[in-house]
Amino acid sequence: MTFKEIKDKLDLTDVAERLGYKIDKSKGTNTKWVTFNLGDPKAPMDTIMISTPYEGSPSDHRYFRHGYARSSDVIDFVRENLAQLGGNPALKDDAKHVWHIMMYLINGYSVKPIETPQVEKKEKKVFNIKDYDVNYYDPTTMAYALREGIFSPQGKLEYFFRRRAINDDTVINMAHMICTIRLKDRKFFNVGFPYISPETGEILGFELRGPKSERGKTFRGFTTGSNKSQSLWIADFSGMPRDAITHVLFFESALDAIAFSQARRSRIDYSKTVLVASGGGLSNDQLLLAKLTYPNAVLVDSFDNDLVGRLYGIKMSLIGEDKMSSVKNFVKDKETGIYHIILEDKDFDMKEEDLTLENLFKKAGWHRIKTMSQKAPLPYKDWNDVLMASVTKSPMCYGPTKTEWRKEVTK
Repeated sequence: MTFKEIKDKLDLTDVAERLGYKIDKSKGTNTKWVTFNLGDPKAPMDTIMISTPYEGSPSDHRYFRHGYARSSDVIDFVRENLAQLGGNPALKDDAKHVWHIMMYLINGYSVKPIETPQVEKKEKKVFNIKDYDVNYYDPTTMAYALREGIFSPQGKLEYFFRRRAINDDTVINMAHMICTIRLKDRKFFNVGFPYISPETGEILGFELRGPKSERGKTFRGFTTGSNKSQSLWIADFSGMPRDAITHVLFFESALDAIAFSQARRSRIDYSKTVLVASGGGLSNDQLLLAKLTYPNAVLVDSFDNDLVGRLYGIKMSLIGEDKMSSVKNFVKDKETGIYHIILEDKDFDMKEEDLTLENLFKKAGWHRIKTMSQKAPLPYKDWNDVLMASVTKSPMCYGPTKTEWRKEVTK
């Protein structure tokens, strides 16, 4: 029997259930992709989504996990679980061994469901600002990068922005949202951007940027324990009540927002506009927080001009226009190149080249009402690229390497 013939007979759902996976009815059973949990549904050891598990031919059934970019078939599932199916995990790439295990399953081989082990949970570290030295930018001491003081925290900060074509006036305007930061037991600083809870104003973490390594890569990350999903970097100069704000521009990083504020300074009405950054990802909670904080504002798509930015824009629009309270996932099948978009009560298959907000709204039968866009003009990826394009021949666009960045403070 060939693998193709095995796939026509061996049902993925049957194998999963025999291993102990159980359907999660709270997530719905009438959608194309149905959720199955292994172990305690409140804290499952594993969660998979199976396509139309009780319909059609077994060969049509596929599965995926959230966070993974492809779906797989029953053969891959057996390979993943060889040890629990009586096989040898070391032989997962041995086609003959996998074939024998699948034949056992077809012939009714009994599989013992996996018992949930008692694993001691590690306490998750929570961000504590007291663990850090934080120095906000002080525009009264202008020790610029080309003068002495370049390797002091203040000098590094100024050099960091100048090499990105962000000028002094822009940095001064954003001074209360820019800092240098380091752990108290560490010697070296990074540039930090505070992410706050829109509800309480409490700092829940910092977006970090550092020097370029000798390989040309720039350090970026977040402070340990940061609560990104419940916080935003916010530039609000309005001085007005939050319900007077009419536009909230969403960016992927604080640097993108700062670059935009310089590139479009004369076109922004700051009495009615707020700039926010999501920190390199975009959660449902961040979008809902922005809606609750600025109830009369339109959410504006200022994400990057790439596929990820396009997906963020779709997600923002669906939640911003009250089409969905959450957007669960965008999954790409590497074999077909098709994206499967899972919403609360709908799911779609769309080709990457067709994956636009307009096409998705049309397919769902919705009318696009409020969503606006302020993306960087093509061919630029983001607003920082727009600024950098004007200074590519300037030595200021080539920043210090990691070795230079870490030099001691000049006396």
